[in-house]
Amino acid sequence: MTGHLLALARVPVAVVDASQTARAEDATGSSTREELLARVSLVHHRGLRLASLRRLAAIAVPVWIQAHTRVLPDLLAWLVALLFGFFLAETVLYAVLEHVWARRGERLRDGGSRAVIHELWTVRDQLRSALWYGVGIVSLLPWAVVALGHALPPPLYPLTWLALALAALAVTSGPSRR
Repeated sequence: MTGHLLALARVPVAVVDASQTARAEDATGSSTREELLARVSLVHHRGLRLASLRRLAAIAVPVWIQAHTRVLPDLLAWLVALLFGFFLAETVLYAVLEHVWARRGERLRDGGSRAVIHELWTVRDQLRSALWYGVGIVSLLPWAVVALGHALPPPLYPLTWLALALAALAVTSGPSRR
C-alpha cells in the first residue's frame, strides 16, 4: 500500500509560478485572467456545494428514520451519523470556498476588468439551495440524537414527517436542464 503512495508522490507535477506568468502578461490581461479564474472557480465551487447539499439531504432520510423509529442496527446507525457529519463538513467547506471566490471576483470586478461571463443562477436555483440548507439545518437535531444513541423525543415526532417530505423534495429537485 505504501509503495503505491510513494509511486504517486513521485509523479511529476507541472507547477506554474504565478509571478512569472503575471510578468509575461500586461497588467490588464493579468487582471482579466485572475477575474476569469475567480468566476470559473466560483461557479465550480457553487456546483460542488449544491451537490454536497443534495447528498446531505439524501443522508438525512435515514438519520430521521433512525431518530424516530430506531430500526437500524447500531453499526449502520453510526455509519449514517458519520456520513451525515462528513457531508455536513463537506458542505461547509464548499460554501466557504464559494464565498472566498465570490469575494475575490467582486474585488477584481470593482477594478474595471474586461472579463464577461454569462452565469445562469436563477431564482429556482436559489430556492433549491435554500431548501437543501433548510433540510440540513433541521436534520442537525436528529443527527445529534442518533450520534448519542438516543431516540427522538415524542413531541418532535410530527417534525419527522415534515423533514422527510422536505428531504424527498430536496433530493428529487435535481438541477434544471438548460
